[in-house]
Amino acid sequence: MSSVPAQGFNVATPITPNTVIASGIGQTIANNQGLNLGAVVQVTNVLGTNPTLNVVLQTSQDGGATWQDVFHFEQLTADGSAVMPPNKIFGLHRYVWNVGGTLPSFTFSILETGCAQDVGLSRRIFDYTAALLAGTLNAVSAPLTVAGAHALAAFVTLAAGGTPGSYVLEVSPDGVNWVPVGGPTAAVAGATISLEGTFVPAQYARVRCSAAGTGQTGSVVALTAV
Repeated sequence: MSSVPAQGFNVATPITPNTVIASGIGQTIANNQGLNLGAVVQVTNVLGTNPTLNVVLQTSQDGGATWQDVFHFEQLTADGSAVMPPNKIFGLHRYVWNVGGTLPSFTFSILETGCAQDVGLSRRIFDYTAALLAGTLNAVSAPLTVAGAHALAAFVTLAAGGTPGSYVLEVSPDGVNWVPVGGPTAAVAGATISLEGTFVPAQYARVRCSAAGTGQTGSVVALTAV
């Protein structure tokens, strides 16, 4: 993929209106270190049965050799928009999208806006891993990079029914060794729980199922850092 210059503090459209029927990866976008960037995903046409569109902003600190999820936009299933507030972005960045459903089709664009005012970090991931939402013991979410953040929160949303398990918020300096930042919290069927704990400066954070559930189903696990 080619690398294109960022647009400074002007409005830019890194993905022009485009119709997709499968998951994909956008172009690599070069920017200065510490760009203050906002973005909007705009969907204008949707087809298919139970269609879903999940868009993710990724960054790379090694010239594009490896990529990390920085911000997950709200899932879109119909015409509408999802917003990333002004966010501090480092290195290269790009957008990837995951399309689900039966014969799905989405027409969407992504509009970026540079912000002259300095802003802080805003990191977020949504995890839909089946084992994690089913309450499988020691199932974990994808890790969220939290270096430079000063606050951390996680949320587990389950559907009604079953006997839910428990979840714990963990952090790591290296992605290998993990420690909890609070005690386990029992999930609640048909509700959202929050996971709390004293934030410890770290490189990564994740959610782990610390006690198995039976017959539970879930919607999403969300992990945020600011």
